[in-house]
Amino acid sequence: MAITFFCNSRKKNKGGGVCAYVSQNFEARVEPARLEGAESLLVEMWYHGSRMFSALCIYRTPSGELPAFLGGLGPILASLPSGSVIILYMKQILKTT
Repeated sequence: MAITFFCNSRKKNKGGGVCAYVSQNFEARVEPARLEGAESLLVEMWYHGSRMFSALCIYRTPSGELPAFLGGLGPILASLPSGSVIILYMKQILKTT
């Protein structure tokens, strides 16, 4: 199976970032989702001209400001078309001690 790799790497620091692997059976439309204190990538999957789902990939750094992050997440989710299926996997959302 052929796979396409999409990545949004950190600009300021080494390491980090998020990526998505998408089967080439799908048409993928990819753009960075701008979230304060997080690396993110919004991937919309299409199959034979029909929108299938969106995947929002997020990594929030534990040192990032949670209120700013959450304030940016709402508008991104609200901007997606009605009826969208969202697959949201978030790691390190809350800072643990």
